[in-house]
Amino acid sequence: MTSTPYRSDTLIDISKIPNLPHSLIKLIDMCNSKDRDLQKIGSLIAADASLSARVLQLANSAFIGSRSSFTDIGQAVIYLGIDSVRNLAISVSVFETFNSVDPDGTLNLSRFWYHSFLTAVIAKTFSEKQGYADPAEAYLAGLLHDIGKLLLFVSFPKKYRLILAQESSGNMLPIHEKNDLGVTHYEASSLLVSQWNLQQSVTDAVFSHHDELQNAQKLNTLGKIIWAANRLSNSLIVEKDAPDLSAEQLLGIDASSLPELITEILASVEQVTADIGIHGNSDPLVKSLPSEQIQTNRVRLARKVQAISTIGGVLDNLLKAENLTRIVRIIEESFQILLNIRCCLLLLPDADSGVMRIHLSGSNEHQKNKERSLPVTIGETGIISECLKSEAILHATSTDKLSIDATEIQCLHLLGSDGLVTIPIPLEKSARGVLVAGVREAESKAITEHQETLSLLAGQVGMRIRLERLQQQAANEQINALNRIARQIAHEINNPLATLQNYLVTMSMKLDQPSNLQEDLDLIGNEIQHITKITSQLNDLSSTQMGDDYQKVDINQIVTSAADFYKQSLQPESSITILRELDDNLPLIQTSTSGIRQITGNLIKNGIEALGDGGTLTIKTSVSTETSENSEHITIIVEDNGPGTPADLADTIFTAGVTTKGSGHVGLGLAITRKIVADLGGSISYAAGKTAGTRFAVSLPVKSK
Repeated sequence: MTSTPYRSDTLIDISKIPNLPHSLIKLIDMCNSKDRDLQKIGSLIAADASLSARVLQLANSAFIGSRSSFTDIGQAVIYLGIDSVRNLAISVSVFETFNSVDPDGTLNLSRFWYHSFLTAVIAKTFSEKQGYADPAEAYLAGLLHDIGKLLLFVSFPKKYRLILAQESSGNMLPIHEKNDLGVTHYEASSLLVSQWNLQQSVTDAVFSHHDELQNAQKLNTLGKIIWAANRLSNSLIVEKDAPDLSAEQLLGIDASSLPELITEILASVEQVTADIGIHGNSDPLVKSLPSEQIQTNRVRLARKVQAISTIGGVLDNLLKAENLTRIVRIIEESFQILLNIRCCLLLLPDADSGVMRIHLSGSNEHQKNKERSLPVTIGETGIISECLKSEAILHATSTDKLSIDATEIQCLHLLGSDGLVTIPIPLEKSARGVLVAGVREAESKAITEHQETLSLLAGQVGMRIRLERLQQQAANEQINALNRIARQIAHEINNPLATLQNYLVTMSMKLDQPSNLQEDLDLIGNEIQHITKITSQLNDLSSTQMGDDYQKVDINQIVTSAADFYKQSLQPESSITILRELDDNLPLIQTSTSGIRQITGNLIKNGIEALGDGGTLTIKTSVSTETSENSEHITIIVEDNGPGTPADLADTIFTAGVTTKGSGHVGLGLAITRKIVADLGGSISYAAGKTAGTRFAVSLPVKSK
């Protein structure tokens, strides 16, 4: 058996090991030296007033059994011998060093030191009976055998207090220590002894004092002595009239002689501990804990106070949230505080189409393509479906308990967990959303205890989403008003402009020779053309009403047509490149042809304008993989590598009146594009491009409702 397990010094914070007095360290080194000088050792002890007083006190005690009284340290050293003096000095120093490890008085230190000194005296007595060469070494090993308990208390104050309350001294204690801390007190004791540069024999004996009896029989003499001394010491503290008799079997000490030995041992211990100020008792090593019910009530009260303070600040943050992405992040921050859960998802039905979508925060590390909104289909079974039906908080922590569906599988993947908790979110009328968080077994109980708090949080989230939708409705009404104005402007201006432009062309043809008049006409024509572009833009953007043109549409064909049109419209000197990456397996989609044309055209035109003089515009199409045909979605991505959108506009890019371009633009394009997408039962999202610039993703159902 090794004396210092490989894990003990990695689990215990070595920096928390109390430092022995410098004079004691020097004394140990001098005593371990080959050239030991009694005079120098005596001078070193005499120089430390506290140490010399304690050594003389113990040297003159009944424990030593000296027939004469010592007043000089030098004489005591010569009489007692270097090893005895060293061990006495260590005893005093260790006691004083560790006496301050528990400033709150949780530990019964008097009981701890009494057991330590009792074990030390028993070990010394047994060693003398056995004819062991160094009884002082046995005394030291007995004194330090449990010192690791104090080190564990310093390293794990809360956990170790609970462990000691269950089992303070018996053979079950190491099992509790190993299970809860990963290290035992005998491992910690041997670590301390080795750190203090004491003999390896002491380290080995300390490490082995909790071995099983069959293993203890294989120990060396000192190991057997400490093992038997610890067992006898524990039994005497609990019940003096029922001593442990292991010494007879292990050391061959006659059981009939034990009562007399025990009487002598207890008398010696009483003398030693009285000199130091320790009084033996059988009280537990830690003060009694509050009853389980009181402790439970305290924990619940503390959690409620924490939950109330947490939820109190959530509402204000939700009201300030700019969009759903930020709302989800605020929910995650609350979950982190309450339940130590990092990521969650928000499942909401679209206000117009009713399509259920998963909304993620920007911190979700499990979503590879970084889309913040994903369409899903809620099946008839599954924990999410059950949550919507029962309007109750549900949770499951493993797949064998979890009613699994395609949506649950997707949520587990997005959350990187093996369990889910679902919380219903009340919305307008009978509509409901679901807040989904990933959980492990450890969070299961906490979720049950926080049900009231989670319901309150869900109510606040629902209120904020209803407010968001009211704001969006107001924005749509603003768009409609702007549409009407735009149509009126386009109608009132386009006709006279066309007449003027035709007239100027006619006049230009009548001029046979170039003249200043020709230059003036060209200038006027350019200005009229500029105004025409503006009104044309207004007219395009205002055409948001879908006609009766719902039919099977080939998305790739419309994308190709739009890309070719805008490619041909580029100036010859333009260095803009338009790339297409289209999925050949795209199914036909039941939707509005004119709507798709306007969506595609607006996004391509927006990308070209963002690129300016040059860059790359990439158009992609793909079909999502879902469980049923009704849930299939086609995605159109338009991505440019231009300068991108300013950070202060990123969250409002779809809002009417917001534009990143210069004069001549009224900021309607993306707002109206979003409305058209919503009218077609789809969704549009914005993100930064992979290399730079902007990336718009439109998701449309294959079969519209």
